[in-house]
Amino acid sequence: MILTARDPDRLHRIGLELGASISAFDISDVDRLTRFFANLPGLVDHVLASGAGPHYVPFAGLDTATIRQGVERIVLSLQIARLAKDVLQPAGSLLLIGGTGGRRPSAGPLISAVTAAMPR
Repeated sequence: MILTARDPDRLHRIGLELGASISAFDISDVDRLTRFFANLPGLVDHVLASGAGPHYVPFAGLDTATIRQGVERIVLSLQIARLAKDVLQPAGSLLLIGGTGGRRPSAGPLISAVTAAMPR
């Protein structure tokens, strides 16, 4: 089992608890993400990528940076899927987890749009 996350301290603790290998990096660093997949020791059974957490913003609160951040989540998920296809066992799986808040229009237009745009 290989776990990844941005926070090296939290990742180290959970890696020790689970007896897992760890690799701390931010997936928005596409070069680092690409190197991670390229340097895996072999084919893997499963890849799971979860969102960073909900970002509920009403329409009036949206600015260009927030919108770009939401769109970037879609791009990064597609990048993970593209990289994972080359490292998965033939019967392996890729699971991209979004939030349930995206199914509620009251959560805000950005989270709803990003969740709806994620690959299924």
